[in-house]
Amino acid sequence: DRPVGHRQVIDGHQVTVIDDPHPSAFALGRDRWGIVVSTGLLKVLGYQELRAVLAHEATHLRERHHLVLDFIGSITGPLRWVPFAAAIGDAVPHYLEVSADNAAQRRAGTRALASALLAMGEASSAQRAASDQSGPSRMMLAAGPERVRQLISPVNPRRGVLGAAAIIAIMAVLIVTSVIAHGAALAALASGCVI
Repeated sequence: DRPVGHRQVIDGHQVTVIDDPHPSAFALGRDRWGIVVSTGLLKVLGYQELRAVLAHEATHLRERHHLVLDFIGSITGPLRWVPFAAAIGDAVPHYLEVSADNAAQRRAGTRALASALLAMGEASSAQRAASDQSGPSRMMLAAGPERVRQLISPVNPRRGVLGAAAIIAIMAVLIVTSVIAHGAALAALASGCVI
């Protein structure tokens, strides 16, 4: 199903605008529908903030983050009971958000992106309070204070090299283990034998 809304070009991006008072934006894979923004988002953000959000979502599409998440999920999903596999599955979406934030930061600036994340969080909190909903704001869970902190005071990338190397090594082990476990089936497919 595709979102119900109208198509519109905003800052050079083809977007689908849906009627929803919650300020939200997300990207669906290109073949699914692209960038989707709510009317609530258009009300709370200024032009530069909206430009930053659209650059962020466009990066998700351009770098095919949905495919990365599908791939990681297919490997780590069955192994969620293994703490390290679960940690990888939880860490990758965070790193993809940081990657999209970095691209949006280069296009629209740190101030515009941080301001957009904070405005979206404030609007969601205000709407939650007005409707007496309990629990954390949907948008602040997505935006997260850690993302704003990373924008304003980025962590030295050298600090994450060891962790990234460990994740890559474990992913390699998981892939090799998966290939070995399914080797006979893969060999049959490769040779054209299908049962």
